Amino acid sequence: MGLVISQNLVLSQPVYVPDGTPLILWDSIVTTTNITADSEAVGYPATNLANAATNQEWRAAAAGDVEITITTGSADDQSGVGIARHNFGTEQIAVEVGYYVDPSASPPVWVSLAGPQIPANDEPLLFWFTAQPLAAIVVRLTEGTAAARAAVLYAGDLLVMERSVDADKEFTVPRFARKTEAVNARSERGDYLGRIVTSQYTDGIEHAYSHLRGAFYRDSVDPFIRAAQQDVPFFYALQPDDYPYEVAYAWLTDDPMPKTNPATDRTSVVLKMGGILE
Repeated sequence: MGLVISQNLVLSQPVYVPDGTPLILWDSIVTTTNITADSEAVGYPATNLANAATNQEWRAAAAGDVEITITTGSADDQSGVGIARHNFGTEQIAVEVGYYVDPSASPPVWVSLAGPQIPANDEPLLFWFTAQPLAAIVVRLTEGTAAARAAVLYAGDLLVMERSVDADKEFTVPRFARKTEAVNARSERGDYLGRIVTSQYTDGIEHAYSHLRGAFYRDSVDPFIRAAQQDVPFFYALQPDDYPYEVAYAWLTDDPMPKTNPATDRTSVVLKMGGILE
């Protein structure tokens, strides 16, 4: 059994990292050819989960238990699963990540990697488990009050940052950087008739990282930034130990310009981001 921490970040036997070290899931192995679900509504296939866009959803055909399977086809380690734009909190749907030891066995043996857990809300989810090669990753959803739906599903090996954001600088928590678009209704004589919120998102986030080892930056951070510059969103947990429920599905809003100290070969970089709330 894994250790479940709070509502959104689910941890199971993680490797040791310093407290407050951010987690990033960006290099997803999910494609339209390796993901299936045992329930799909017409027009909302599981292949939509392989698209990073949040306006294309997978929906189950009806309320009920559902399994989504990712056949990895890889011997590389996997350590995380991210889900965005879902209804699991609203509809009281428990989520669990795991795999079957032998799917052909009767009955097959289930191994849980993280969960099960009913999220407190519909904000992005991130599951973290021990890095290991997996032939398949299964996301189990229990029956809730309505059919399950989600727009994005990532699976891959998490980038564990070498250190936290700079301690001597103020930073914005993505969850708190809410921006609202709304239509204000007024009568002909100017009376206020209410406000219709059309969307909420998060923006204006700037997180500074300093003293990253040159090798770590080149091997781990630069590949992530290169992908993010090519329109690859990512799951981002800023303070997973203290606030594990604060997970963002984010993207870069400006190109980072890293600076390297010639004496220490340590690199600093500022990530400017925006993202979705639910």
